[in-house]
Amino acid sequence: MAANPTRSRSETLNYSKLRNDKTVLELPCFVEITTLPLLLCFTLLLWPCRMMSCCKSYNEGMKSYLVGGYVRDKVLGDLGRKLPPSNGFESLISAQASYDKDYVVVGGTAKQMLAHGFKQVGAAFPVFLHPETQEEYALARREMKSGNKHTDFVFDLSSDVTLEEDAQRRDFSINALYFDEASGELLDPTGKGLQDCKEGILRHVGIGFSEDPLRIMRCARLAAQLNFEVAHETVLLIEGMVTSGMLDHLSRERIDNEFIRALSAGYDSATFLNYLHEWGALAVLYPELELLANCTENPQYHSAKTTFGHVLAALDSARGKDSAIKIAITYHDIYKPVSYARKHELNRHVSHDDEQALDYLRRFLSQRKFNSRTKKLCKLAVKYHMRMRYLFEGMSVKKWVDMIASITSGFRADYKQQLIDLLEVCRADDSSDRTANCFRVPEDKHRWRIMRECALQTFDICNGIQARDIPDYQNLKVDYLKAELRRRRIAAVKQQVEFFQQNP
Repeated sequence: MAANPTRSRSETLNYSKLRNDKTVLELPCFVEITTLPLLLCFTLLLWPCRMMSCCKSYNEGMKSYLVGGYVRDKVLGDLGRKLPPSNGFESLISAQASYDKDYVVVGGTAKQMLAHGFKQVGAAFPVFLHPETQEEYALARREMKSGNKHTDFVFDLSSDVTLEEDAQRRDFSINALYFDEASGELLDPTGKGLQDCKEGILRHVGIGFSEDPLRIMRCARLAAQLNFEVAHETVLLIEGMVTSGMLDHLSRERIDNEFIRALSAGYDSATFLNYLHEWGALAVLYPELELLANCTENPQYHSAKTTFGHVLAALDSARGKDSAIKIAITYHDIYKPVSYARKHELNRHVSHDDEQALDYLRRFLSQRKFNSRTKKLCKLAVKYHMRMRYLFEGMSVKKWVDMIASITSGFRADYKQQLIDLLEVCRADDSSDRTANCFRVPEDKHRWRIMRECALQTFDICNGIQARDIPDYQNLKVDYLKAELRRRRIAAVKQQVEFFQQNP
C-alpha cells in the first residue's frame, strides 16, 4: 500500500502485532502498553476490514478512515482507562456497540461516492450511507464560518483536502484520531490526540473551536464524562468566548438538548454544571441556576456552603438516574434565593415550596425545551420535596393520603412512576449533604427509605380501593361517593401501613 502523505507528521498505533498471547500497542511516544488476551478477541471483532467494493480501487485515490467517538473510546479502553457505564462500556467487547461507526473519505468526490452505490443524505454537507451497512461516510473537508448560526458554514469538499486539514475542523484532539482499517494503524494528525488520551487531557484542536459556541457545553460534558482535565489554553479560549457574548447566538433548543444529554443517566452531571459555573457560561445559559451559587446555606443543616453546592451534592448521589429526575433535582430549590432574600427583608420565615415558588419555576420552565414529564416532575419536586418529610414531623394520615393522591392524580396506576420519580428526587435531596442537625436520631439518616416504603404502600392500598367497591355506588351522589372513597382509603392506610400503626 502506498505511504500516506500525512503519516510523516502523524503518530501511529499498530494493533496487529501479537506477542506471547498478548496484544501489544506500539505507541512511539509512550511506553509499551500490554493488555489482557481479551483484547485480542476484541481486536478481531473491532477492526475487521470492512472496506466496500467501491473503495477497493485505490488507484482512484480514495481512502476511508474510522473517526470520532468510536475510535477515541477504543483507544481509551486499550490504554486502560475506565469508560463511563452510561456508554455501555462494561467490557472492551461492548465498546463497538456504544457509538456508530463514522468514516471520513480522503481523495474522493461526491460524484465518485454516488457512482459506487452510496446514498447521499444531509443538506448542510453531503454524508453518504454505505449501500450494505448503512454506516456513514463523509468527505474530508475544510470549513469556514460565514455567520452566527450553527449552520452558517462554507464547506470545501475538494478531493485534495488532507487528513490534517480535516482534523483541524474537529473539536478536541482526542476526537481527531483516525483509524486505517486496511493497515491497522491509528493516525494522529494533530500530534496531541494520543498523548492527551494517555494523560486525560481535553484540548481543543484549533481556533476553529470557537466557531460553534455549543462546544463549550460539550467540553464540560465530555470532561465530566471521561473524568478528564480541561487544558489551560482551552479554558482561556472558552472564557473568552463567554465574555465576547458568543453564547447569545445559540438557539434554546440546542442549549437544552445538550443540557439534557449531560444530565442523562451515568453522566457526572454535577461536574458538568460546575464547569459551566466556573467558566461563566451558566450565568448566560441558565441564569436561574447561577443564582443558586450566590445563595448561602445554613451550615446547621447543610455541609455545602451554597444552594448550588447542595444541588451538586444531590446530583452526585443520583448519577445513575435519568435526565428527568436529575433536572428535577437541579430545580427543586430554585426559589431559595428569592425566599432567603425575602426572609432577610421581612425578618420572618418565607417558604420556598409554596405557590409563589411554583409561579417562579413556571416562568423559567416556559422558556426551556424540556419534555412534559420533566416539567411535571420539576413542579412536583418544588412543591413536595419538603412536605414528604412532614411524615416524620407528625403529619396526619389524612394529609398524607391526600398528598399521595395529588401526586398520582387520584391513585391512578399510570401515575405511579411519577411518584417513584419524585421519591428519587427526595432521596437525593435528603441523603446528600445534610448535617446531623437535620435528623432527630442517627437512624433518621435512612428515613427516605421509610418515606419511600410508606408512599408506595399507601399508593398500592388506595389504588386497590375503587368507587365500584362501594355498595350501590352508581346511585350515590358524586360528592358523597368521593368522601366515602377517601374515608375508606384513609382507614385502610392507617390500619395497614406499619409507620402509622407505630406513630398514631
